Amino acid sequence: MNRPRQKGTRGENYFLAHLRTVWPAAERAPLRGTLDRGDYVNVPFLIEAKNTERPLFKQWVRVLRVKAGGSDRWVLVWKGDARTADGQPIMIIDFHFGMELLAMWQGTLENFSQNPTSTPRFFGLPGGDAPRAPVVGLPAARA
Repeated sequence: MNRPRQKGTRGENYFLAHLRTVWPAAERAPLRGTLDRGDYVNVPFLIEAKNTERPLFKQWVRVLRVKAGGSDRWVLVWKGDARTADGQPIMIIDFHFGMELLAMWQGTLENFSQNPTSTPRFFGLPGGDAPRAPVVGLPAARA
């Protein structure tokens, strides 16, 4: 196996360990060339992992959107540049998927689902609703 592929495998394994804390059945996906549907299986949406020194976010997102087939439910994770003090892992998601996750966090997903083009009313923002019970599986919202 060549060095870039080894580095990519290390990155995928790094994220796999974290993904398994949420989805214990998560596994690395087999290589499929042009039929690639992300780096992991047994997860609810497309997840692509990158482990490079130089991030190519715009290019990666363009490819991810094509792989997702029009769905906004995809995740890009980049391990970060370990050579720097701020080289922490980064997660990038589609804006609409992010809004859906925020609505779930706040317990307003039902309202958001009925009108996904509007911004959910979040507690703490002007016109926001009072907080509701947390969604099972998500940490309670911070005050």
